[in-house]
Amino acid sequence: MIGEPHFTDFRIFSMRRENDTSGVSGTGYVLHGIIFPDGKCCVQWVCPPNPGDMQVRESFDKFLLIHVISHPDNNTIIEFQNGEKWLYK
Repeated sequence: MIGEPHFTDFRIFSMRRENDTSGVSGTGYVLHGIIFPDGKCCVQWVCPPNPGDMQVRESFDKFLLIHVISHPDNNTIIEFQNGEKWLYK
């Protein structure tokens, strides 16, 4: 059947920041997200100013560019459900 989900193709992750150079979202765990099989990425912020706010990006790379790579001094850690960790400094 077309469009049938393959649950092993979903990637669940959390994002933790050691620093917050913008002063907006704070430090610690600031969001949780999922990468869908088609590559789209949905995140839910768990920190002020808008806890519960959700965003969808066309790709995980686009999410990384906007919220991680553009803030190198935040020392961001992406932690995947399988225990894999990506550190951005």
